[in-house]
Amino acid sequence: MIRKLIGTVVVSTLISVISIGCSNKNVENNKVYETINNKDINIESIKGVLKGKLPQDIELKDNIEILDLDNDGKLECIVSYINKKENRPLRILILSMENDRWVFKNEIKNVGENFDKVLYKDITNDEKLEIIAGFKGGENLSKGISIYKYEKGDIKEIFRDYYSNYLVKDVVSNGNLELILMKKEDTGEILAELYEYKNNEILKLKETHIKNYKETPF
Repeated sequence: MIRKLIGTVVVSTLISVISIGCSNKNVENNKVYETINNKDINIESIKGVLKGKLPQDIELKDNIEILDLDNDGKLECIVSYINKKENRPLRILILSMENDRWVFKNEIKNVGENFDKVLYKDITNDEKLEIIAGFKGGENLSKGISIYKYEKGDIKEIFRDYYSNYLVKDVVSNGNLELILMKKEDTGEILAELYEYKNNEILKLKETHIKNYKETPF
């Protein structure tokens, strides 16, 4: 049943979900942005502060997110940027709002040429958002995915794999989010892998090959 379910979800919803996910801002964050506007938090001023503090050779992505990652009532400011001179050039910087000012908390460093997409989803079902980061390694190479849990300033990588494309969705309609990794194989088939958070880790529940999938988004 799971095999049939994965195939059905992929064919019917993958393209629409992926097209939304290709933007670093995902649909669930709309409420957060509305809150930011209501509180008159100036995103441009945050960009200016960061540009003034970071070295000139750093390419600051137009990707600043503000949301409460660990559900502690305090906002975090998350900034993705590229430091081309470092061996781990892809960076995700996390600031926290404390006493009405932004304070540096931590930073994710990863290898690759560019970001693919970054989502913020509660995949561990604890009412806290994980950072789901996709990284591009180069032309014709598979992309890397890492999932990070942030809490009280600490960052822990809880999952790592590779993919051609991915989506996060409640596939089995149990109220929890699952991760689907799509991996294009040399045969032209697509390997779809279904993951779910169980027993304090993200486990693969099932995998299936999809043949003759002509509307591939890869």
